[in-house]
Amino acid sequence: MFDELKLKQLRAGVVMNGRKYGPYSIEIENRQNTNTWLNMKLYEGKNNEIRRVMRKFSLRVNRL
Repeated sequence: MFDELKLKQLRAGVVMNGRKYGPYSIEIENRQNTNTWLNMKLYEGKNNEIRRVMRKFSLRVNRL
């Protein structure tokens, strides 16, 4: 479940394995049942960055 706490943490950015990911500009586009559609802006992209960051928050990416 995507909540405001996760949104705030994602916006600030995260550190995983010594690497800094983010900060991100994130807007919630839509919510449907168990899905939440986000609009994310990356300032520097790394391979599969969005999937890795979302996995850290126990969120699954269906489509990019």
